[in-house]
Amino acid sequence: MSDRWPFSDDKTLPVISLKRILLGESDVRLVIHDEEGGWQFLDGNDVTEDDAGMIELGEVVEHDPTLVEVAALPLGFFAIRESVDSPWQVGWAGDEDDEGEDGEADGEA
Repeated sequence: MSDRWPFSDDKTLPVISLKRILLGESDVRLVIHDEEGGWQFLDGNDVTEDDAGMIELGEVVEHDPTLVEVAALPLGFFAIRESVDSPWQVGWAGDEDDEGEDGEADGEA
C-alpha cells in the first residue's frame, strides 16, 4: 500500500466487514459507502448479524490493498466486482433496477 492514504476518512474509522473475509475465506466483492458516511466491505453473499464485525478502515485496506480503488466512492453509492481481479462496477444504492445488488446491500449488517 502506498504511503499516501487515499480515503478522506481516517484510517481508524470503524467499518463493517465479515469474519470470513478477514480470515481469508472470502474476498471483498461489495463495498457500500452509506449516506451517513459509514463503510461496509462485504463479499456479496448472504450475511447474518453473527457474520459481521467491526474493524478499522486502515486494517481492512491493509488486508486487501485493492480497496484503494474505491476510496473516492461517493456517499450513498456501492461498488461491486466479480472477483479481486475484476474491475469495480459503481452504482447508486438507491437504484432499484441494478440486478438486486442494492436491495441486498440495504438489508446487510
